[in-house]
Amino acid sequence: MEFLHSSSSPATIAELDLFKLPPTQTVIESTYDVEFRPIGSLANALVFEFIVPGSEHYTDLSASYLYAKMKVNTDDACNFVPTSNLAAALFEQLDVYLGNVNITPGNSLYHYQSYIDDLFFKYKSVLDDCQLIGGTDAERTERVKNKKTFDIIIQIHAPMFQQEKFLIDNVPRTLRLKTAPHTFGFKCSTAVDKLSYEFERLSLFIRRVKLYTPVQMSITSHLEKSPAKYYLQRNEVKSFHLPTGFAASSIDNVYNGQLPRKVIIGFVPDKAFNGDISQDCFTFVHKNLQSATVVVNGIKIPSSPHQPDFTNKLYMREYYDVFRSMNQDHGFPQINLQYNKYADNYPLLVFDLTDDGTLASDSGALSLIKRGNVRVDIQFKDALDEGLHMIVFAIYDSVLQIDAARNIATDY
Repeated sequence: MEFLHSSSSPATIAELDLFKLPPTQTVIESTYDVEFRPIGSLANALVFEFIVPGSEHYTDLSASYLYAKMKVNTDDACNFVPTSNLAAALFEQLDVYLGNVNITPGNSLYHYQSYIDDLFFKYKSVLDDCQLIGGTDAERTERVKNKKTFDIIIQIHAPMFQQEKFLIDNVPRTLRLKTAPHTFGFKCSTAVDKLSYEFERLSLFIRRVKLYTPVQMSITSHLEKSPAKYYLQRNEVKSFHLPTGFAASSIDNVYNGQLPRKVIIGFVPDKAFNGDISQDCFTFVHKNLQSATVVVNGIKIPSSPHQPDFTNKLYMREYYDVFRSMNQDHGFPQINLQYNKYADNYPLLVFDLTDDGTLASDSGALSLIKRGNVRVDIQFKDALDEGLHMIVFAIYDSVLQIDAARNIATDY
């Protein structure tokens, strides 16, 4: 046998690994789901609060979800259409508490956070039907029309529910959800006197994990010496208003202090942002955007600004850079943006502020914290004929710690 190079060592193949078996799992004794209902009545409620007491068992938060049975009440004359991600449109604010510490401070942009989160970090799947994601307008309408009861799965877009480590025992949780305006998730071509939805059932399913006693005792003993540490990819959403007549300007102090790793920017008309039923709340617009760049401590990112030409359908660089800036330009991307729908549905821009182009969730390594000031420079071809909200979605690396006394500490 002649080797290509002397430094190359012999290798075997898995098909000839005849004398070994897979290792045996000796950590988890069993798993089971527990259902929790919100405190108070569902009728006419705007805020739903779930209280999950601490347990002697661990919790797999990533396997938790909300399940709802609901129906839409509206005028018979209204041929309404649900938005392309109804599950994301139902709630405008989410607060998550561990003990008495709010680890996910809410704002009124949770629906846009959920929508962008699903666009960028959720593989397209047949299970999208569970959340009324995608499909045709007719298919989504068929599910909800004529005041019939339908059910839906609602994922929880909070950092602790999107990481893989188990939550340790005896940590109580509270989830508080505030509904969006009821017209927010629907579109109708005619004026509507009445459109509302009601929940017939709303449940939070939590997965408990029972460990073998020696394993749990070992972790408990280790907690006396060092806290449990959870890496979180934390998303933060802001909005900035661009008034009618706006053509070009700099939006200062978009971020001041610790810098995010990635920034996603899109524009939504005022009417859609405020839940006007004549517009789809999740249809972003470009308004013939001509130039866009992010300036971090005086340095432009990218160094050559984005300069799409939507009039002549020349925006391939911007579309490609969405994937490239998220390090998803090779293989099978999670990002679910189609080129033929980019200009009309989601003309989003992504700016990479990292050192190496990756997030810790991609590379397994954290980056050094950087601080400074972020400015956004934008220019449109013509002055705006209507007001817009600039939605800014930022991604941070964060750490949460829980010690033996169940004290919660975060770095944000």
